[in-house]
Amino acid sequence: MNNSSSSEVALRDGWTHDLDYRRCYQTEDDLQTILRLLALTPGCSLVDVGCGNGAFAIAAANNCPDCQVWAFDALDSAIAECQAKAAGLENLRAAKGWAHALPLATASVDRALFRSVLHHLAQPEAAYAELGRVLKPGGRLVLQAPCNNWGAALGRVLSEMMLLADNSHRRFYYRPVEIADGLQRAGFSCSEPECWPYEFPFIEDHEAAFLQQHGAEKELRLRPLQPGKWGIEGCWVRIIAGNAIQRDCRPRERPVVGMRLIRYQPEFQEPMLALHRSAIEGFVLGMTHEQDEADLVAVEDVYLRGHGEFLLGFIGERLVAMGGFKRLSGGLAELRRMRIARELQGQGYGTLLLRELERRAFQSGIRTLCLDTARRRPLTLEFYRKHGYQQTGRSFYGAVETVQFKKALEEQICLDAANQSAAANCVPAKRIGDSSGSGGPPSVG
Repeated sequence: MNNSSSSEVALRDGWTHDLDYRRCYQTEDDLQTILRLLALTPGCSLVDVGCGNGAFAIAAANNCPDCQVWAFDALDSAIAECQAKAAGLENLRAAKGWAHALPLATASVDRALFRSVLHHLAQPEAAYAELGRVLKPGGRLVLQAPCNNWGAALGRVLSEMMLLADNSHRRFYYRPVEIADGLQRAGFSCSEPECWPYEFPFIEDHEAAFLQQHGAEKELRLRPLQPGKWGIEGCWVRIIAGNAIQRDCRPRERPVVGMRLIRYQPEFQEPMLALHRSAIEGFVLGMTHEQDEADLVAVEDVYLRGHGEFLLGFIGERLVAMGGFKRLSGGLAELRRMRIARELQGQGYGTLLLRELERRAFQSGIRTLCLDTARRRPLTLEFYRKHGYQQTGRSFYGAVETVQFKKALEEQICLDAANQSAAANCVPAKRIGDSSGSGGPPSVG
């Protein structure tokens, strides 16, 4: 797909009929992951924008026969193959269409899939706006695309190399934060971008020489596979987005509303678990929910009785944030389970929660905090680096590769956090077992 009309550009189809491409990027695991994230229900509708050979649209139509599935692509060859493979599926319609001009009515679909399309678009904002137009308020978008998780210079080198393979149009490898920002400006609420590497085994000798000439072979992990064929390591990004505003309203900044922090109370365990589960959606943990949530169903034993802390953040009556620390030794604690509701991420609530936890940790005698977080979440990694956490290594949590961090707490920083809380007109909140309300965790504005 491209932000041009079909008369303005002739796209080359290099992948629709390629069996190696299907084996790499349309595996059964890929199909099942996308279906799970789309969360189709009987009677809902789905649009697959940039459907290619129709693998995901057909899987959705087969998996949910009561759903109406629309599949659009800018390539005639792709639509022809999709239509041939979908023969007999009465709930799937495939037609030629462009990402910025879909032949669908406003607010007409419940789900949208936008997979492996974004890097073909020079002006993705038009596609974001169009996806927002056709999605119903509260509808869900699943976006997945090759991205630039290295730096601007390497992104340009990769774009130039792809022109050697196909000069019909340029590929654009956007940074994950750019994509999330673009979606938010179009009125979507977004999950944190999730990134992970993938193998791209389609590099020829002259393309490999180009990467070597520009010093990109190390970062892209260029390696020979067989005579005349090389492989590199690309990076996927995936974002789950909700259509948060009505289309007859212009996107606008949401006001930052005060967040009230209280210490964990057992009656909030179910919304706390729901917040946690929404945060790990799409991850293959390599363990059961019961194993993953063992500490969350025993917060008092794991955190509070061990001289740790666990805070819950509320806006009004709604739980929107959580996080705590578990004491490991006299002066060392592990920061754990930091969660912010998806539509509120990037608005400062995570910073307020983190600073309050650091302040409480310092007051209780802890001088060093450590943590580990998923490597696939670049914005979370940058969040901790921004707040002074130093990377110390890597590990695994079940099947999830993690990055380990550590920070030495400083008295002045913790005092500054306390002053900011006071300046925000914080109101004391009761601790468990504290009927007076004095000395409890403050609310954070």
